[in-house]
Amino acid sequence: MSRAGWGPRASGAASLVAVGVLLAVAGPAPAAEPVPLTLPGAVLLALERSPELRVERLGAAVQSTLPDEARAAFDPTVSASLSRGESTLPTTARQGALEVAGEGVRRSRDDQASAELTQPLPTGTELTLGADTSRTRTNFSPEEYGSRLALGLTQPLFQGLRPSVNLARLRRAENLAAVGRYAFVGAMEAFLAGIEGAYWDLSFARRALDVRRQSLDASRRLLADAETLVAAGRRPAVELAAVRAEVAAREEALEDARAALDTARLDLVRRLGPGADLPWTAALEPVDEPSAAAAPGDPAPWAAQALTRRPDLLQARLELANGELEVIETRDGLLPRLDLFASYARHGRETRLGSTWRQMFEKDYEDWRVGLSVQQTLGRRAEGARARRADFQVQRAEAAVENLGLVIQSEVRRAAVELDRLRRKVELAEVTASARADETRAEQARFDAGRATAGDVLQAESRQREAELNWHRARSDARKAETEFLRVQGRLAEARGVEVL
Repeated sequence: MSRAGWGPRASGAASLVAVGVLLAVAGPAPAAEPVPLTLPGAVLLALERSPELRVERLGAAVQSTLPDEARAAFDPTVSASLSRGESTLPTTARQGALEVAGEGVRRSRDDQASAELTQPLPTGTELTLGADTSRTRTNFSPEEYGSRLALGLTQPLFQGLRPSVNLARLRRAENLAAVGRYAFVGAMEAFLAGIEGAYWDLSFARRALDVRRQSLDASRRLLADAETLVAAGRRPAVELAAVRAEVAAREEALEDARAALDTARLDLVRRLGPGADLPWTAALEPVDEPSAAAAPGDPAPWAAQALTRRPDLLQARLELANGELEVIETRDGLLPRLDLFASYARHGRETRLGSTWRQMFEKDYEDWRVGLSVQQTLGRRAEGARARRADFQVQRAEAAVENLGLVIQSEVRRAAVELDRLRRKVELAEVTASARADETRAEQARFDAGRATAGDVLQAESRQREAELNWHRARSDARKAETEFLRVQGRLAEARGVEVL
C-alpha cells in the first residue's frame, strides 16, 4: 500500500546548520543571542519539526486507506454457526402410536452446525459454498444425523452486470487516495513558499532595523553638530527644533522596526515548530543574502507545464473522473434488477455422523433449483433524479477543470510579470540608493560650508534611508516572487530538493 510522505534531499551543509541551530538554542547561551540560520537549514528544520506539515501528511495517510476498504467488497466471507434447541409438543396420532413412554407429548432435541463461504466477483456474480450437519433426538425415534453440501450462484443479468459498475467504488477510492496525495503535494508547496517567505521577511526586517538605527545615529550626530554651531552663534537656534523633531520621529521609526522584526521572527519560529529546543524567544538571524533572482523567460512553456504538474488541477481532474464513475453507477441503476440464481446440494441422512457424509457421495440424494428474480421500482423517479444529478455534476466538474486551467495559466503569466518587474526594480532601486547617498553627502558638504540648513541634510538623508529600504525590500520581494513563480508552476518542491512520495 502506498503512503504519502516526504523526504528532504538537503545538502550536508544544510543539515549541519540545522543541527547547529538546535544546539545553539538549546545550549547555555542566552536566548537573546542571535542564532545564525541559513535558508536550507530553515527548510530542513521545518520539514522535520512542523506540526502543520504533519497534519497534512496524516491527512494523506488517512486517504490512502480507502482503496483497501473498497477492495474488501470482493474479499471472501466465511460464516459459521452452532446451535442447540429443544421442544416439547403434543403428539400427532401417528406419533402417539409410536410413543413408548406413554406421555402424550413429543420431546425433541436438535444440534446444528453450519458454515458458508461467499465470494463476490467484479462481474456481479456471487458464489456460495455451504455445508451443515444436524443431529436430532426424540422420545419416539432413534437418534438421526443429517448433512448437506450446497453450491449456489447468483448472476445479475441487467443491473450490476458490468465490471465497470461493480468496480466503480474501488476506482473512486483509488482516485480519492490520489487526491489525498496531491493535496499533500499542494500543501508541501505552500508550506515551502511560506517558510521561504518568512525567512526573507525576517531578513528584510533585520536590514530595516539596521537602516533605521543608522538613520537615528545620523540624525543624532547632526543634532550634536547643530547644537555646537548654535552655541557658537553660527546657526540660528530655530533650526534645533526641526532637528530634534526628526530625531524623535526616527526613534519612533526604530521602535516600529524592532516590533516588525520581532513579529517576523515569531512567524518564522512558528513555522519551524517551536519546542523545548527551539523556544519562542529564539533570536534567529538569517545569514543568507537575497541573491539576484533568475529571469523568468517566456512564460508560455511554464504555463503549459503547470497544466500537467499543478496538484490542485490534478485533484480537480480526479474529482471529474469520480463524477464520471458516479454517472456509470446511476445509469446502471435505471436498469431493472433481474438476477439468475441456481443452487445444487447433496444430502445424507443416517444414524451415525460419518455415514451421512459417505452417503452424500455414494447416493443420489440431491436437490437443485434454477430461477429468475426481478425487482423494479415503478416510475424510477429516484433513480432518474440521481442519474440527472450525476450528469449535472460531471458538467460542473468539467467546467471547473477548464476554469482552473485558465486560472493557473493566468497565475503563471502574472507571476512571471511580477518576477521580471521586481528584478528590474532591484537594479533601479540600487541605482536610486546610490544616487540618494551622493545627494546626502552633497547636502552635508553644503551644511558644513554654511550654505544649507540641518533640515536640508535631514531630508536628503531621510530620502537616502528610504531608498536603501526600498532596495532591501525589492531584493527580498524578488526572491519571494521567484518562489511564487515556482509554486504556481507546481515545481517548488522539486526545485528545492524536497521529494514528495
